[in-house]
Amino acid sequence: GKLIGGAKLAPTISPNKTISGAFFGILISTSLLSIFFYDLFINHTLLMVISFALLSVASIIGDLFASFLKRHFNATESGNLIPGHGGIIDRADSLIGVTIGAALFLFILIIFLGDYKNILESFLI
Repeated sequence: GKLIGGAKLAPTISPNKTISGAFFGILISTSLLSIFFYDLFINHTLLMVISFALLSVASIIGDLFASFLKRHFNATESGNLIPGHGGIIDRADSLIGVTIGAALFLFILIIFLGDYKNILESFLI
């Protein structure tokens, strides 16, 4: 996003995030995840790509939500353990969004595909 620049994604919440940064973040993470997990989803390629794109969006939403909370409570940093990086919460805020997104993804996958034992086993093996 900083390299390309462009319009801000959410200027009042997180002024340094750009739409181009979000787009390329989603594109690159979806591409890499699709390459790494192709064998797991070989029969559900479209589902895989859509799911990984949605998880990437969930990551951005988690990050923006944490930024919103910081702005709302006038907290400039969420800790001093990692100087200049806003603290531990700033390092994990995207993971919060992804974790919630992944849980919803598994829940929806189980509902639509039905065979929850095989689905869960394929994720645990």
